[in-house]
Amino acid sequence: MLVKITTENDMRMEAIREILIARSLKQHVDPSCFDFGKEQYASGNMIRKEVKVKQGIDKETAKKIVKIIKDSGMKLQASIMDDQVRVTGKKIDDLQQSIAIVKAANMELPLQFENFRN
Repeated sequence: MLVKITTENDMRMEAIREILIARSLKQHVDPSCFDFGKEQYASGNMIRKEVKVKQGIDKETAKKIVKIIKDSGMKLQASIMDDQVRVTGKKIDDLQQSIAIVKAANMELPLQFENFRN
């Protein structure tokens, strides 16, 4: 998703950026999912900035996550499904350990983990 912000000066642009981050935190959205582009000068004294909202996992990051899980040596199967990685296994302890391993890997984007095995 792409959001375009246009305003009169740098101070207002920074204020809008802070409001966007504060609102996202209230909605429990990690602010690192926003990709603030460079400022561009529009007509007159106007400043424009494009903000991209990252959704899902790209193919390269998904491949890295699958590789981390497979290199851990646990009996788990990791597969890439559209914009997410699905990990299956028999033991719930192995699945929780794989979550801990991926969290410790410090990926560049915020990750969400869902446990369907209850």
